[in-house]
Amino acid sequence: MASQVPLSRRSTATTGSTIDEFGGVKPRLSLPKKGDRDRSPAVDWKQDIHPMQPRCLVINYKEKEPGQDKRRTEAVEVYDITTLKRECRRKRTPNELRFFHVQNWSEGTRYLIHKFELRGEHEDNLTVLPGFNKWITKAKPSRRAGKPLLEAKTFKLLTDPWRQINKCAVGLDFLKRYKCSDYSNQEMSKATWVTGLQGYDDTDNPVLHSNVFGQRMAMYVQFASTDVETPGEDMHMKNPYPDVPLEQVYDNGNTVILFDNSHTGSCQDTLVPARGELEARWRRLPWHISSRSPTSPGGGEKGLTSDCMREITQDIFKAIANVWDDLLDASWEHVSILEDKIFEHPADESRAPELWRNSAKWLVYEKLMYGHQDAILDMQQHLVRLDNDTSDEGMWLRESPTDFERLANLIEEDLVKRTQNLSELMYKSVGIRDSRESLRLGASMWRLSWITFIFLPLTFLTSFLGMNVDTFRDNPPIKWYFISAVPFMLLVLIFWYLLKHWFAKSRQMPLQRGAYEALFTELQTQRSELWTRTGPKDIVHPADRMSRIKWHLIRRWTTGDAIPRASGVGQEDEPIGQWNRMKRYLIQRWTNEIELAPMDADLEAGRALINAVVKTALPPVVMIESETDVAEEGSERNSRVMVEEISEDNNGLMTDEGPVPPVGLGVKGVDWAADTRGRVQERGSEGVLRKEGKKNQ
Repeated sequence: MASQVPLSRRSTATTGSTIDEFGGVKPRLSLPKKGDRDRSPAVDWKQDIHPMQPRCLVINYKEKEPGQDKRRTEAVEVYDITTLKRECRRKRTPNELRFFHVQNWSEGTRYLIHKFELRGEHEDNLTVLPGFNKWITKAKPSRRAGKPLLEAKTFKLLTDPWRQINKCAVGLDFLKRYKCSDYSNQEMSKATWVTGLQGYDDTDNPVLHSNVFGQRMAMYVQFASTDVETPGEDMHMKNPYPDVPLEQVYDNGNTVILFDNSHTGSCQDTLVPARGELEARWRRLPWHISSRSPTSPGGGEKGLTSDCMREITQDIFKAIANVWDDLLDASWEHVSILEDKIFEHPADESRAPELWRNSAKWLVYEKLMYGHQDAILDMQQHLVRLDNDTSDEGMWLRESPTDFERLANLIEEDLVKRTQNLSELMYKSVGIRDSRESLRLGASMWRLSWITFIFLPLTFLTSFLGMNVDTFRDNPPIKWYFISAVPFMLLVLIFWYLLKHWFAKSRQMPLQRGAYEALFTELQTQRSELWTRTGPKDIVHPADRMSRIKWHLIRRWTTGDAIPRASGVGQEDEPIGQWNRMKRYLIQRWTNEIELAPMDADLEAGRALINAVVKTALPPVVMIESETDVAEEGSERNSRVMVEEISEDNNGLMTDEGPVPPVGLGVKGVDWAADTRGRVQERGSEGVLRKEGKKNQ
């Protein structure tokens, strides 16, 4: 069945069953999940699991027994506090490592807080992690202003000399995506709800597909160190355990605890799912480590304990990266759907609130990612000093900085920048639309203003003739109103026309040629004997009077400030007024109606032929030096250039139809009085001047 699912709809998540059901995320260049690790051998679980029941997995990594090559592990699933206490009271050797994976179990968390002295009762003696007790007790992210406040904290390395341990911890809030059970329900009422993401349903329609919730985890690492000296009385440090049997009350061995909580309360929805790939790997961790060379420089049982702690901490942060990667896959699909909507209607400003909400989402992502990156860097420094051996510096969490840097780049490139580009596109489109509407409104107001201006004389005369003065006491006839109104009206129209065209000329001249080249090119295609790409030809002889009138008007309209628009321009981009549209229409129509005199076609052909012959027959003209340059050189040289213009008056070239129009200047002779010097520059075959130098006689 999986082979029938399109590649663009296959899931990229492997961190939990809830994510595996979602099929609406298009794969990207996602973070490799477990491709760089050997898959753990199959393990047996002795009892059935109840997902909604609190759970704790306890794994003991035993020391090697005599005659054995590998460490032995013991794993126990704990569901009640009695069994947990029994497991914690079991004695262990100095190099034995114990791992706890606590899932949604507040009672078990409180017991472990007491067993490992994580309470904040002795903060004055600097032997407890300040604030860590509060962090793990509160299983859900904090809230501020009715919204989840996602945080990331590290608790610096501390040494307890009386218990002879080094310890550090980290607490992270993270975002986990859940498929919507009901596409119309965002579950916004829940305290840990952060946002909703759109995806594709089974019919490839965009719907609200996923909800994102904030979840909390914490990791506590404790290392037994026999090198720690108990402070003396002169160090002014008060013993926080004066009457407490430390070996009986507290667990002082090598320990890693993962406090893992989920939004749903199911142990399958935590950061590390119950009985998942990571738990199976941890149960066989010595087998994985022994399959390759030991990574700890110290070697031995202590070095193998450090190896196991490094692998567990690395796997926990790898799980965080996997959850991030799955969330970014779904967010990428969400932005793609939003892009499709906005690209269909870029000027629809109703999408603005949705863009703002998305920008707020990505800001939450960025802040949380920065917190996770800082936590990784801090934990790298703390874990290196955990076992008092700095020779393994760079081996703790060595993969995590690169993974999270890549995820931060994905947030920036795939989410933040794409949303910013959509916002810019929408606002630019809205600005263009508003500008166009403003131009239309301005044109309407402009027309209304001129109409008012035109009727202003009539209004003035009406008011003037309606005054109660002695001049009009005899009630002059109505004809005087029209006698005075018509000249006044004509005077205003003439003034309006001159003023309008003066302003239009100053506004259109810089841009008119480029705007009307398309029209000239179209007309040249229709009548090449009348038009060029730059406008009408200069020499055209219409056949009859009507054609001459039309051509005269066309030449007048296509020069100056009255050039019409190109025919391909839309109606909304037309110039103001109907007169320009009318001129464009008449130019296109009259171009096809103008008839030329028969001689004009022959004259044009003959002229073109003669030009071609002259270009071929005349040799290239050589320019040695100009007369001005000779004068600048000095007065010792004298030059005289005789230039003859070929025209109709000097026996120029003749054809059967008559003299050929002038084509340039010809050289009659040159007399040089001095030696010729200067640059030699070739001219084209249509050269005008030709100078020949002669040496002094």
